[in-house]
Amino acid sequence: MNAELRLADVLAELAEILCREVQADACAISRAVGDVLIVIAEHAPGRSVEVGQAFLVHDYPAAREVMSKRAPLQLSIADPATILRQLGFGALLMLPVEVSGEVWGLVEVYRREPDLFAEDLVLAARKLVAATAARIP
Repeated sequence: MNAELRLADVLAELAEILCREVQADACAISRAVGDVLIVIAEHAPGRSVEVGQAFLVHDYPAAREVMSKRAPLQLSIADPATILRQLGFGALLMLPVEVSGEVWGLVEVYRREPDLFAEDLVLAARKLVAATAARIP
């Protein structure tokens, strides 16, 4: 149990740092268990992206693409079939979390404005996620 609590704390800290460093308004970090993503950490001042909520990966093609290609992907409110409108955000950066060569989970970084994240911010996010993933057992 203590290891799980520490991991949740590490991931919550990552979510907060990502918001600050990449100029985002919210961040959710999910653990992949088979075809299910479970939100286990978030930073979303004034709102919640619902820690503990589970999603089926096959229901979200963009998440499936990020996890299968192991590469970041950005969406904006202008993209068709985006859930961003329902969530009240304008842009989303998704990054895979890889641990020991396997996809461990997914990071979602949200911004209210519809502007995509600049390439230097995407690179910074990738480095932060990789550094934290290296700490996951």
